[in-house]
Amino acid sequence: MYFEDEQGTKLSRLRPNTEVTLVIKSTAMDGKSIGVDLMKHKVGFKHNGVVLENNLLEDIFISGDTKRMRLTTIKK
Repeated sequence: MYFEDEQGTKLSRLRPNTEVTLVIKSTAMDGKSIGVDLMKHKVGFKHNGVVLENNLLEDIFISGDTKRMRLTTIKK
């Protein structure tokens, strides 16, 4: 799992008020739902305009080996 900027470049650091893509790589998870804990990051996140409570993404449906999700970083 890692983050990319709008140009598809892998990010090593996240800053508040930035549009990023969360990239989840998986094997043999097609058709399953997972949760992702983003608490270790120094920023908070919004998904579809909603602030993630405790920086948790829940019920992410995996279809294929790579899942991409657009997020906005915010101050914690």
